[in-house]
Amino acid sequence: MPYKEAWIEELWDHSGGEGVWGPSFSRPFNDWEVEEVERLLLTIRGRRLNPLMEDRMLWKETKDEIFLVKSLYSTLVSSRVVQFPINIIWNPCVPTKVCLFAWEAYWGKMLTLDQLKKRGRFLANRCFLCCEEEESIDHILIQCSRARVLWELLFALFGVTWVLFYSVRDTLSGWCGFNLGKKRRKVWKATPLCIFWAVWKERNMIAFDNEELSMHRSCFSLDMATKYIISAVLGSFAVAYACTTPKTVANKEWWEETDKKFQAWPRTAGPPVVMNPISRQNFIVKSQSES
Repeated sequence: MPYKEAWIEELWDHSGGEGVWGPSFSRPFNDWEVEEVERLLLTIRGRRLNPLMEDRMLWKETKDEIFLVKSLYSTLVSSRVVQFPINIIWNPCVPTKVCLFAWEAYWGKMLTLDQLKKRGRFLANRCFLCCEEEESIDHILIQCSRARVLWELLFALFGVTWVLFYSVRDTLSGWCGFNLGKKRRKVWKATPLCIFWAVWKERNMIAFDNEELSMHRSCFSLDMATKYIISAVLGSFAVAYACTTPKTVANKEWWEETDKKFQAWPRTAGPPVVMNPISRQNFIVKSQSES
């Protein structure tokens, strides 16, 4: 008899005193399923079977243990603490393909190596950017030491102090633009999508085109994406990112110097210093007529 059609009594071993649970499984477990099986066994371990009672289903959310659609709805509403960040992900100033990519990242649907392994592919899982940890959605977009350089660059450009969440979902849900001004806040709300897209493009170039990791290319991709957002928000405007030194983000020599530092960065060391501190007033948005 298939296990999904078995009775509870058939999974109870009556031998040995009071009896114990003896569930059998139809196949070996995958690595990511072991914890779930452990939680299942811990949950049923304290339960004892009463052979005098028939099997029946009980709904724990009502007093009489009878299922009601109303009780299910109330349970779902009360457990939904975090609202879906629709205004962050489906941003009209961001290209649709980038919004869709962010949506996939939020729901854990990106085809990173760990997702491919879950689908039955036999792959060696290692992050293409840092080569230190296993690749996952949260790691490559948020936690990776190489991606962190772009996040730190973004925070410096806006002159904000920000602590990233551990996951993509929490980062997008908690992204807000307080005390930035109306126009700057619109740009700020779109920037996590810019970083996601820049990191993913760099990852794919390494994975499929056999390119070397380039800090110059990653930051340039982020720079272009951010300027695109600014032009979409402000119309015919120009943006200037100025450092506290005469060097600018667009300076080719500065990028080459930064890229050398990044390539020479030891795998086990902390993040390299890629730019001087930038104050908020150095992030300037001005019209062409003012330049």
